[in-house]
Formats: sequence, C-alpha cells, structure tokens
Amino acid sequence: MLVTCQICKKKIDQDSAYKRTIPSGANKYYCSEEEYLEHKSKHNLVSCQICKKKIDKMTAYRLFTAGKNQYFCNKQEYIEHQRYLEDKDTVGHLLEEIIDFPCPYGTIAQRLAKWYNPKGMNLLKNYLQDNKIEIGQALAKKSFANQSQKAAYFCGIAGNGLNHYQLPVEPIIKVAASSDNFADDDNDDVLLEPIKTPKRKKLQRRSMDELGDLF
Repeated sequence: MLVTCQICKKKIDQDSAYKRTIPSGANKYYCSEEEYLEHKSKHNLVSCQICKKKIDKMTAYRLFTAGKNQYFCNKQEYIEHQRYLEDKDTVGHLLEEIIDFPCPYGTIAQRLAKWYNPKGMNLLKNYLQDNKIEIGQALAKKSFANQSQKAAYFCGIAGNGLNHYQLPVEPIIKVAASSDNFADDDNDDVLLEPIKTPKRKKLQRRSMDELGDLF
C-alpha cells in the first residue's frame, strides 16, 4: 500500500515509511526519520528578540510575557540587554536634567553613536553622572537659538570627555592566609586586609571654559 510523504509528497510504501501518530490518532508518513527530523528542526526555529538571529526553539532562553512567549539566544544575552535598557533609561533622565526639556534625543544619539550601544551605554551613563554639574555650568554660560544647537554643543563637550573617561576600578578585598600558618592558633577568625580604593586616573584635559571656546 502506498502513502504520501508529508514533506516531499512522494508516494512511498507504507511498510518502509517512517510513521508518526499525532494526538488525534491519525498517522503521518515520511520518507525517512532523518527527513522528518531535518524538516522539524528547520520549522522549529524562532527569532531572538534582541539580535533577530534564528535559533532553535527547544534550546533558546524563553520568557512568557504579555501573554506570549519571547525567545532569546541565551540568558546572559537577555540579562545584558536588560542592563543596557536600564542604562539607556538613566541616560535619558540625565540628558533631560542637563539639557532641559524638550531634549533632542535623536541629535544626541546620532552624534554620540559610538556610545549608543550595549557596550558604550554604561560608560556614557557613568560619565554623565560624574560630570553633569560641570557640563551644566558650561552650557549655562552660552546662549543658544534652539535646543538642537544646545544639544550639538553638549555633544562636543561629552564626546571629548568620553574619549578620555575611564570607569572607576572596583576595590579588591584580599583574604589573609589561614590561621593554620601562624604559631598562635587561638584566633580562628579570617582576617580581611583593608585595601585602598584606587583613585580614578587624573587626566590632563581642557577645562569646560576652554572646551566652550571651541564651539
């Protein structure tokens, strides 16, 4: 008896065909198990919500939100993207604080495109947090015809500062050797050596007034 392959529609012998029984009880036939598995893998792909890459639905990191499934390449990618969105949101609030509303985000994102990405957004956020007062004072000394002109001036200052800015180094806590190495074994407490927090490198750069004269 001949049956039809569900994939290639070829007529095949029922006894030699690969059979799958679906929940309704009906039988589906395929030329071979390999053909079926290959077809299933190709049609079991989903798009990563972040990078849009096609990934296997079975191995993807899945979240159920707003009544539907969302898929990501892996959990780490999802976590890093969430941090990027949080940093971007913080940058938006800082820009409104420094430049005032309405803030031309498009102009700023275009001029500072080097940092408007998952890797650079955290640096931009920290730079603005550390320098918002100084930048605000520099902007206050100038007059602008509109917000776009003010944003362009701001980007000149920020771009120069970001090229020299370094994130603060996290302090490292060293654990002293075990008390077993000492003659006095009465004190079993683990000793923590106080470590000085590294100071941010002092960069030789132009003052805000000097930068202002360039624009």
